[in-house]
Amino acid sequence: MTDKKARVRFAAHFPAPQLSAAFTDGAYHAGATEPWVQRVVESLLLANGGDTVIELGTYKGHTSAVLCLALERLGGGTFIGAELREDWAQEARALLKVLTLPSVQWQIVVGKSVDVVNAQSNDSIDFAWIDSDHNIPYLKQELTALQPKLRNEAIVTGHDVTGTWALAPAFIEAGGIALNFPWIHAGGGLGILQAPYAVL
Repeated sequence: MTDKKARVRFAAHFPAPQLSAAFTDGAYHAGATEPWVQRVVESLLLANGGDTVIELGTYKGHTSAVLCLALERLGGGTFIGAELREDWAQEARALLKVLTLPSVQWQIVVGKSVDVVNAQSNDSIDFAWIDSDHNIPYLKQELTALQPKLRNEAIVTGHDVTGTWALAPAFIEAGGIALNFPWIHAGGGLGILQAPYAVL
């Protein structure tokens, strides 16, 4: 382990004990977003505000939990998660059910992320997190579908811009940035855009 990785591991932040337990049990190492990346995503949502969040690719709900807890801190709102696999969607739902979220209305929808985005109203989303299909052409479809759904100055974030999937070019082409952070699996990092961004 490099010194940088050791320092980041000690900086891991878990807004709920269930997430700390998941990290200890190795659930994050199986493919969930690193807790230090989640902390940046959480901070961006808290800094920018808003009450409607969409997540494309919930996996087992670790980042869903962070986003919902951040929404609760902001005073409540709506969380929509899209997941292609029913088994992972069920795990995400089970995790959210045990959290204290009295002011957050949440749902995990099973289906293609682009279809879930297209079902949303225009000018309705304040924050998006993308961690779904992991290929640039599909990511561009997601970013294009999101554009009319985003409120002005909404933030779009995405995982796996570095490493195996190397999704950074899609964020950069749209006028955003891509940051590298230590990984705990095959890729990581964080892409960031703010609406309006370039049409892909």
